[in-house]
Amino acid sequence: MPHIYGYGRVSTELQGLSLDTQKQQIEQYLKFRMQPGGDLAGHTYAGFHSDMASAVKLGFSERETGSWISAVLQPSDIIVTSHYDRMIRNNRTLTAFLDLLKEKEASWIAMDTNIDSST
Repeated sequence: MPHIYGYGRVSTELQGLSLDTQKQQIEQYLKFRMQPGGDLAGHTYAGFHSDMASAVKLGFSERETGSWISAVLQPSDIIVTSHYDRMIRNNRTLTAFLDLLKEKEASWIAMDTNIDSST
């Protein structure tokens, strides 16, 4: 059964969009989409995972938790972020992340921009 990984990131402990807020947003979103008959009903929620790191300096796979998720991703798995900028900050990190998704046959949902790389 494919997995869904909730993912959040902050650059500092004082950042406005806290990890708790990101987790709540993602879990509320998934509660609706994973219910019976929902488009993600066949997936298992693998929990919320996070990093405290600069997205400008480090791409997803270069962050501690991002590296772990990258290693365990399987085909049809999904990474969900509440905001695009929690994952991507520049063209370099975007390109590397999209290459990872293609290699792993996985997808990404950024809730604030309605990005769903599986469609």
